[in-house]
Amino acid sequence: MTLKSTGKRWASVDVIKLYSRWSHEEWNAVLTSAHRMHDIGFLTKLLYGIQAGMSDAARTSKIPKESEEWKKISGWFIRAQRSIENAAKSIFREKYPNPLDDPLADKAFAFQFLDVKRKRDNAFDAFIRRASF
Repeated sequence: MTLKSTGKRWASVDVIKLYSRWSHEEWNAVLTSAHRMHDIGFLTKLLYGIQAGMSDAARTSKIPKESEEWKKISGWFIRAQRSIENAAKSIFREKYPNPLDDPLADKAFAFQFLDVKRKRDNAFDAFIRRASF
């Protein structure tokens, strides 16, 4: 993964090189590794990096924005961003389990766990805000 040092909060990722050189298996291996280690810090920097990199690519790339290639890169970017968010959400669910995560759980006692679930969801929302470019 190519990181460019800029005046930004964290380094940006060259999304065009990442898109052209990495396979789905390599991308999933990186996310799986971060998920196994519960590395929210890495996912935070990665999410910020690909968003900053996409911003840089949109500004400086010579690929016409109306072209099919740019549409493919944009589609890949959206899927990559969502996969990082899903990995982070899985980590939050594993770190802070809640009976309300099970759709088959007894709803009679749901009110007891609702505040805890809301706190976890607020922590996830804070992750998204902190990691966004």
